[in-house]
Amino acid sequence: MISRWHAEGAEAALARAGLGTFDAIWDLDVGHVEEPNVRRGGWSGVSRIALPYADGPCSVFLKRQADHVTRTVRHPISGEPTLHREFTRLCQFARLAIPAPTALHYAHAKEAGEWRAMLLVGEVPGRPLTSWLDEYATASRAARAAVMDAVADLC
Repeated sequence: MISRWHAEGAEAALARAGLGTFDAIWDLDVGHVEEPNVRRGGWSGVSRIALPYADGPCSVFLKRQADHVTRTVRHPISGEPTLHREFTRLCQFARLAIPAPTALHYAHAKEAGEWRAMLLVGEVPGRPLTSWLDEYATASRAARAAVMDAVADLC
């Protein structure tokens, strides 16, 4: 059984890209932006793709996991896909107006005892985080304090 959710416009964009089914997305042959993580009894990898939205292409990150689960009070034995927890948090952040990547599509399935999950999130525009961290490391004390104040206000 497949459980899935789409943000507005994402289902049509996926269909235009030929990715209208769970298996089409799962079997997508694209490289990873970094080496996949192999732990928790499974693997997790992230790819970057473009989706053809009605108003133009949109860069998104596709996260896929197989048997990468978290044990919870609700699911203490079989666990649940770790991506489900990330998807839930992104939805909570959106409701609370906390800046975070936008969830566009989430789906999971358990077949033959194996959990498979996927999450598509919109690419956050701007500079990579590493460039901000490099700049922060050399910033003045006042500039670093201003960043910390902004983060504290957001929290």
